[in-house]
Amino acid sequence: MKNNNSFSIIALGLSGVSLLVSVYIVCSENRFNADWYAIVVGILALLVTVLIGWNIYTVIDFDRRVDKKINGVEALLRNHVNSYVYNTSYQLTVNNFGFIGEVMYATKQYNLSAIYYARALNYAEKLNNDQRDKIVLFNGLEVAIANCNKLVQGDQDEIIENIRMVNDIRIVQLIHKIKSLG
Repeated sequence: MKNNNSFSIIALGLSGVSLLVSVYIVCSENRFNADWYAIVVGILALLVTVLIGWNIYTVIDFDRRVDKKINGVEALLRNHVNSYVYNTSYQLTVNNFGFIGEVMYATKQYNLSAIYYARALNYAEKLNNDQRDKIVLFNGLEVAIANCNKLVQGDQDEIIENIRMVNDIRIVQLIHKIKSLG
């Protein structure tokens, strides 16, 4: 910004000098023995050179500012795309575990159904954007647990580990029910 101001001052100063010399030459009655036309042409040539240099500098500076803005927008866009890819991978994991839980429930493998519903619920909690997924998965987990006759200790531990971070009031009751199946 400071360079632009100094170029402006120089260009305006040269313009003023060339204007004064031109007016003096046109309006004066007595001519000096100097070659005033050569002086005016020299000053105007210097003025044109400064103005062309100033325009080149302005174009280069504009190009630099545009590149800086483009890089900032690219970084912002990259961050948004990466966050959407991250969320999509979590959402796919939730959907896959939920689907496997449904298949296991349909084949009457309730302990595996409960494990996969718990895994899906864990990922849905990490994703933390859609309460409907959590409600559906939690209800599926409750139904799978209700149909289980017995859970081995390893299955209990895995289910409890996956659901302990879920923010729901019914988790404590469900954990007690899981522990009672052991």
